[in-house]
Amino acid sequence: MAHDQQPSVVRRLNLVETVQKAIVEAIKHGEFKVGECLPTEQQLSMRYGVSRPTMREALVRLRAKSPFLSRQGHRTHIDFHPDVDKPRLSFSDISCIEDFKKCYEFRCSIEAGSARFAALNRNDDDIERIWQAFHLLHGQVGHDEMPVDADFAFHTSIASAAGNPLFLTMLTSIHDQVLFVMDLSRKFSHPRQLQRMAAVEEEHRRVVESIVRKDPAAAEAAMRLHIDNSVARVLGI
Repeated sequence: MAHDQQPSVVRRLNLVETVQKAIVEAIKHGEFKVGECLPTEQQLSMRYGVSRPTMREALVRLRAKSPFLSRQGHRTHIDFHPDVDKPRLSFSDISCIEDFKKCYEFRCSIEAGSARFAALNRNDDDIERIWQAFHLLHGQVGHDEMPVDADFAFHTSIASAAGNPLFLTMLTSIHDQVLFVMDLSRKFSHPRQLQRMAAVEEEHRRVVESIVRKDPAAAEAAMRLHIDNSVARVLGI
């Protein structure tokens, strides 16, 4: 009996490996976007013509050996491009104004560049994701503040559209620092919260509209202005 089962086991393991390779290739070719989750287990099973147990095993094994993938709830998230080494950068916590300024200088360089290349390389799906992130951030009528995670998601949607995984990798590598300064900006400008929210929304809109009309110079300038204004709102300059 054990001897009869052996070929079946081997065939299933070969099928699992084949599916794993197909998923990685799809990520490399941009069919599945960095910064997003893979399709559901059921959708992947239908796409590759395998059973759900086989797909489940393929995903478990793939996550275990692939540093560019992580688990988010019941989904598999693509953290960065398979051809990019996982960032091994170490950033200190922001503890003074000088640290704050350096973080924004770095963000300005990375994000102005990502906005420029997003305008050059974006496709219709990218535009849809950017607008969705924009409306998720700014469409909460009646709220008196914007959640920092939604703000960061908006910025990563632009980095993802740049067509170069390094932009997204570098931005996500300073995730904790960016969220800290975003939260700091809210606290420093709380007495003028509605005024600040309106200004940020208009700045974000200008970035998106420049990307939509494929104007790289305007997109870069709009993102740079937004980052500069963010610094000014915190420092009161």
